[in-house]
Amino acid sequence: MRQRVLMVMLMLFSATSAASHGKFNFFAKSEWANDSEIAGAGIEFIGKNPRTHFGFGVSASLSHAEVLTKSHYYEDFLTLDTGVKFGYFSDLFVYGEFGVDMFELVFKDARDDHHYHYYDDEGRYHEHYVSHNDELDAYVGVGIGIKLEHLEVSAFSRYRQIDARNWEVHDNVFSGVKVSLSFDTNKFNQ
Repeated sequence: MRQRVLMVMLMLFSATSAASHGKFNFFAKSEWANDSEIAGAGIEFIGKNPRTHFGFGVSASLSHAEVLTKSHYYEDFLTLDTGVKFGYFSDLFVYGEFGVDMFELVFKDARDDHHYHYYDDEGRYHEHYVSHNDELDAYVGVGIGIKLEHLEVSAFSRYRQIDARNWEVHDNVFSGVKVSLSFDTNKFNQ
């Protein structure tokens, strides 16, 4: 599964970077869900049809997450959100997106659920099965924004699947703001 996701991301990045009309964005973002926050910086490439402004892109952002768990304590960790977006990209833009935490995809513990057995002091056999609730952290979302020369500002909302072996995030719906510096790639080709 991990190899397939990595391969799809690589193919999308290659296809997008080969587009004749596009832009690179360097961005900072912050998103919240009640008492949880994810903040970071990243890069994205958007390729689009110059006539229709419809296109798609890939992005990666290194972020720090501090999330409130269902047990009402905080977990903090680094995330490398890597995603794909598609939409209408002009001076006003709207998009849909999905992505995964690439750190968790690459470095996730490869062991599945744990099954063990033992004999107690009286010689009785005991069998235990421990299910680990640790799905791949991922997101799906929508956003809207405006482009003013080289500056872009967007607002977005994401449903995030965030958990670990012994905790789950309290709130799954995050809303945020992203500020980007945008550079058209076709200006570099002239």
